Amino acid sequence: MIKVRALRAALALVLVAAAAPGSALLLESRYVSCTHLLGGGLSVTCDDPATEARRREHLLGIGEVSGPGCDGMVAAGPAPSDVPVTAWVGMDPPPAPPPRATDPAVTARVNAAWDGIERWLGAHASATLRGLARPADPGAVATWEGYVRAKIPDALYASLMRHDGADGFQLPLGLVLATVSNYSSMHSNNCFLLIMGGRPGDADPGSGLWHGSLMPFASSGGGEELFIEPRTGRVGQKRGGEPVRYDGPMGWPSYLDLLEGVANALESGRPLREWYPTVTAGCELRWSDEPAPAPPAGCGG
Repeated sequence: MIKVRALRAALALVLVAAAAPGSALLLESRYVSCTHLLGGGLSVTCDDPATEARRREHLLGIGEVSGPGCDGMVAAGPAPSDVPVTAWVGMDPPPAPPPRATDPAVTARVNAAWDGIERWLGAHASATLRGLARPADPGAVATWEGYVRAKIPDALYASLMRHDGADGFQLPLGLVLATVSNYSSMHSNNCFLLIMGGRPGDADPGSGLWHGSLMPFASSGGGEELFIEPRTGRVGQKRGGEPVRYDGPMGWPSYLDLLEGVANALESGRPLREWYPTVTAGCELRWSDEPAPAPPAGCGG
C-alpha cells in the first residue's frame, strides 16, 4: 500500500473591488483575482487579503448549512499542496464486506422488476442487456454512505447489488443509471455549484439548488440528473444551476416505483409516463414520445 497524490481542480475568479483613497466621491476600481482549489477542501486564495477573507467567510457560511458531504467541503485555510489517498499497488486490497441486510419484501420487488427488464432486453434489445453492469462492491457502497452520513434506501441498495449502473440502459431524457464510483463526483459537483453560486437559503432539499443529504443516482451527461431525497424516498430531478424539483416528468414517489414503472412499460408496451420504449438498429433500448414500431429483427438473445 502506498500513498499517492490526488488531483485538484482549480477555478480562477476575478472580483471587482473598490477603494477610495482620499475621497468619498472618487472611487478607484481594481480587479482582484481569486483562485479556488478543490482537493482536500475548497480553498480560496486571492491577491487581496481582505477580499480573500470576505470570500472565504461567504463560502463557509453556505457550506455550514449545505448538509452532509457539502458541509466539510470548504477549507478554513489554503488547501494543502498534497492530499494523500490510499492506493493498492502490487497487492490485493482487503476483501469486500458482504452486502448489508435489506427489507426482504423490497428486495423481492426490486429483483422481480430487474427480472422483467432483463427478459424484455434479452428478447428485444440484446446490446443493452450486455451493457448491464455487475453487482456493486458493498464496500464502495458503505464508503459512499459514510460520506453522506446516511443509508441508501433499501430499493436502491438492492438494485446496486443487482447492477452497479447500466451503461447503455437509458431511461427517458437520456438518463443513465450511474455507478457507485460516480456518485461522489456527481454529489461534489452539485455541492460545488451550490457553495460557489448560491446563498445559505439555497441549501434546501425541498426546493433549493442542492443539499448534501440528496443522493444522485442517474445522469444524462448533459446536466440532467435524478436523485433520492432519503427522508421521504422521493425521486427528484436536477438540471445544472436550476432548483431541485419533484414534480417533473421523471419525479417518482420512490426509486422502487421508478424501477417497477420501467419494467411494466417494457413488458406491457404501454408508455412510461409520456415515453414509449423503442429499439435502435444497434439493438439498444431508447425512449420515444410516440409509439414505436416492432423492434428490429435479430435483436434478441
